[in-house]
Amino acid sequence: ADVGSGGIALFSFAAAGTRELCYKFGDRAGRPWVLFPARTASVVQVTGVAEAEARAPVGTTLELTFTGAGLSGRDRAYLVPAGVACSREGTYGLDYGASYGGVVDVAADGSAAFALAAPQLALDVCFGISGFGAGDFVKVDGVQASALAVTGPSGVTVFVAGVPEAVVLDGVGIAAGETARWVARDDAACANPLAEATVGANASATFTFANSTAASGALELCYAFIGEAFARFPAVQAEVYAIDA
Repeated sequence: ADVGSGGIALFSFAAAGTRELCYKFGDRAGRPWVLFPARTASVVQVTGVAEAEARAPVGTTLELTFTGAGLSGRDRAYLVPAGVACSREGTYGLDYGASYGGVVDVAADGSAAFALAAPQLALDVCFGISGFGAGDFVKVDGVQASALAVTGPSGVTVFVAGVPEAVVLDGVGIAAGETARWVARDDAACANPLAEATVGANASATFTFANSTAASGALELCYAFIGEAFARFPAVQAEVYAIDA
């Protein structure tokens, strides 16, 4: 690379590894290259993530394991909506806060955990290498993540006990063949469904309840995306009415 004003030179490397500096002074013609072995550069390469699918429901943690060469255990990463350029850490925090887990530390084994708080079907990964600029991040090519969620029906959906009723679910990443269930508010593990259904075409699911919710209060939705455990979406609620003879 040519050295510009202020002694600045820009290098582009094709592979990871440690490099030593060779320098050629230009004060006269015929100067040879001189090796300065004490001046080294570490070239880091992030090649992707180990997970086959980088996705998780909102309200849970997306765990990624970065692969590559030269990862230090002092690196950082964050998620950004697909197509948005990586920015410096401070700017990212102002734009997105903790919506997609914020800026997280990458451990020495390449693992990183993102606490997802907002739905987004396509998220790019930005990676900040320790010692590379002051908070500069670059995109990890070929990696895209998803923050899955059920966001509706909005408000409280009303069912009638003993009557099969279909509802259309809104959200991000919903697919036919997945499972939705309604549970009591105190059922944090989604373990005791009061009604359960398989999602069909157009995100429609038909539920039948045996009893009203007059005593228990509103129910909350739990949903299992393909390949994921049940996740709770407390903003999606239902009440069940009963018709007395």
